[in-house]
Amino acid sequence: MADGGAWRATRAAAGEDGPAWARALEAEPWRDAARALKVDGDTRVLAATLRNRAVVLKFGHLGVRARAIKARLGLSPADRNWAGAALLAAEGIPCARMLALLAERPSPGTPPRQCLISAFEPGETLLHYARLAHAGELAFRRQRRLARAVGLHVGCILAGDLYNRDSKPSNLIVRWDDDAPGDPARDIADDAWPSLTVVDCQGVRRLVRKRAYRSMRMQASLILEPMGLCMTPRRPHIARTLRATMAAYAARRYAGVPVEAALRLDLKAEHELLASIPERAIAGWHRIAERIRVHGDPTPRVDPLAEPDLQ
Repeated sequence: MADGGAWRATRAAAGEDGPAWARALEAEPWRDAARALKVDGDTRVLAATLRNRAVVLKFGHLGVRARAIKARLGLSPADRNWAGAALLAAEGIPCARMLALLAERPSPGTPPRQCLISAFEPGETLLHYARLAHAGELAFRRQRRLARAVGLHVGCILAGDLYNRDSKPSNLIVRWDDDAPGDPARDIADDAWPSLTVVDCQGVRRLVRKRAYRSMRMQASLILEPMGLCMTPRRPHIARTLRATMAAYAARRYAGVPVEAALRLDLKAEHELLASIPERAIAGWHRIAERIRVHGDPTPRVDPLAEPDLQ
């Protein structure tokens, strides 16, 4: 992948040297060992090693005039990703750490680009686990805990007056407490728990109105992507996610539970919290189903489980 022109840093995280990242992108021989994570039109996401650190490089063209104007105003997808990560981090929601945002000084005849550099998050996506579950290759107790962990994650985001417009399983990395190499079909220890990390944050927004609608939208997004790949989650797991969402929201919003504890809320605490919540608030499946119905064909434009092609 040719990188015509020089790169300059437009943003850098605290403690990061933006110009050093720009020089490394131009000078270091990272391309030969880079691995494609996603290719969608003119957006390319690569895993690479830069400055002796495992990073994710997200390249996006700014060739269209409207995109270039948005970039100048700090409204490009990369800028929104940076801002979304800052919102999540401020609430204590695990997300990929943004390191630097670079802009290209293009050569004549080539469209300008941005490159967002973030820390690489090891682990598999939630969509990967959905595929294992659909194929019967994921231990059932892991499935149940994943369903609850997803709900707690959504509830904590909403309780922080945030929502994620792009809350897809392919945007969430899962790591287990017992994350030793092994068969995902094996059972897990009683205290093993999955943690979720948001790796694409550009859909994160402040929640200013329509709280119930935004909640349903996030829940529907978690179902639509696997549904479009013919592996719809099981109804009991959807119910677990809904109940955990309400419990985490109540724990954070009304009981003052710290976000770290709310993300690992145990079943006993969940049942106690839900006992004070009207049942109609918990049984929201019909509203989620309606959101899914009006969405149309959920088949992803680019299969997130397929091997990306850089050609």
